Amino acid sequence: MDEINSSTCGALFAYTQCLFTLGDSVMLPSLNAVKTFAVAARKKSFKLAAAELNVSATAVSHQVRNLEQWLGSKLFIRAAQQVQLSAAGEQLYSHIHGAMDDIEQGLMQLKRQQSRLLIHTTSAIATWLMPRIEHYRAQQGELAYQLITSEQIAVTGQELSNEISLRFGDTSTVPASQRVSQASYGLYQAPHKAAESQVFIPTWKQKGLTEPPWQQFIASNNLNEQDFDRQYYDLEFLILQQAIAGRGYAFLPQTFAQDAVQQGLLVQSRWQPVASEQGVYFYQGSKHKTAVAQDFMQWLQDHG
Repeated sequence: MDEINSSTCGALFAYTQCLFTLGDSVMLPSLNAVKTFAVAARKKSFKLAAAELNVSATAVSHQVRNLEQWLGSKLFIRAAQQVQLSAAGEQLYSHIHGAMDDIEQGLMQLKRQQSRLLIHTTSAIATWLMPRIEHYRAQQGELAYQLITSEQIAVTGQELSNEISLRFGDTSTVPASQRVSQASYGLYQAPHKAAESQVFIPTWKQKGLTEPPWQQFIASNNLNEQDFDRQYYDLEFLILQQAIAGRGYAFLPQTFAQDAVQQGLLVQSRWQPVASEQGVYFYQGSKHKTAVAQDFMQWLQDHG
């Protein structure tokens, strides 16, 4: 840092150089005093500055006086109707107004980033989630979000306050406050006749997931497993496409098939679905989340 010399300009320059630097050896004026000075300098009026800052003109004068005392130099030439910057004031303002703009822009940028919801999930859940986000925006208003998909677990530590992770898996040990939907598995087919024996079954890319309950489905409906030709796909949307095209049955969680059913692209087969302990859930709860994240999480649990 430049050494503070005896001249006013030198003192002002040194002050502006260290204004936003934390140090143990120098007690700097408050940022509020600096901001008040900057507004008063721009408005050339304590009264107008007070109106913009929503304080009294006396409060503006007090903050400016504190700054002048710290600097040991007058910053304004006071007149009857307005104030003018002194030479020292001009020098200080030339440094400060750019810094204040930078601070304001930085704060606003951070605020915008924090208001944007970051959603981590898999491609299958993203397909299920997208229409629900649109329903949310129609009901609740605009939602700034970024959808980040990966077939592997992307977040394993503490989430950010504006970040949520949606996962599909065993929910038996997941707190009820973090569950979004519970999955039952069924056979789905195109409204026209499906291929009688072909059945498409998901195989999970994510390690540790319980396999789809195909054996339980066969047993609960008293079916003969030999009557079905099983094909395994690791992408749920391909299974949906095959079933919609009438090439066979899709054995899927109701969560991933319900939108196609509602659109009339698929119908549930004549056999009864089988319950499972799998479902969609939040990796972490809503505690310490932003208001936007908490609101969206609650809405999704209510409407998922």
